[in-house]
Amino acid sequence: MLLALGALFVDKKMLAEKSWQSTHTPSLSLFIAPSAALASEIANYYFNVEESGVYDLVKARKYFEKSLELNPEEPLAWYQLARIDFLEGKSGEALQKANKQILLHGDTPQSVYYLRALIYGYDKQFREAELNFLLFLKWKPESWAAHNDLAWIYFQEGDFNSAERVAKEGLESNPQNAWLLNILGVSLLNEKRSSEAHDILVSAAAAAGKLSPLDWQRAYPGNDPAAAAKALQEMQNTIAENLALTVRK
Repeated sequence: MLLALGALFVDKKMLAEKSWQSTHTPSLSLFIAPSAALASEIANYYFNVEESGVYDLVKARKYFEKSLELNPEEPLAWYQLARIDFLEGKSGEALQKANKQILLHGDTPQSVYYLRALIYGYDKQFREAELNFLLFLKWKPESWAAHNDLAWIYFQEGDFNSAERVAKEGLESNPQNAWLLNILGVSLLNEKRSSEAHDILVSAAAAAGKLSPLDWQRAYPGNDPAAAAKALQEMQNTIAENLALTVRK
């Protein structure tokens, strides 16, 4: 009898999963078999995690919170909710949830440190941001994004030499990265090295010109895909403006 009940439970979970995949009706699927894992899967669909879903932060939040109702230690739910809080400008709430993720799950995912670094950075707590970026880079030293954002931290502090150094470190693994080339160029410009900045920013403009809105979307997972084209154009415009500030000798 116990085996039969167990089989029935497994079948209900499979039925709920198939229901979600075929109908994308959350209420029906979770009614069939309430599951924290399924609720997270639904939430990720609305967070467009695999670039195959839709982007609806209200629904994403709703189902990540539902997953935590079903299992307060659901592996990634606290982290994903922290990301949503950050995107909505709720830095205090985002930091609390990121810390909760670390308390429950340690350094899984490692990107929780990247998220904390961004939170601290936007709140201008630069020392804490630096420490968290460095923690992330120990795990993923080839990350262009972490190098770019750490350089951004140093740049905001007026430490243009450190921003230059970190950008160059990132370019070792990502030599044609438009973001790194731009932050390197503006760092050199602020170091009064206009001729070097000019050459680097020419390369940045060329690299940015090859990017598509999909490239931008992949660089900023969790952001609204509908804003990617406009954000990319703004970046290209900014690089052009930076380039105009240089005087080639």
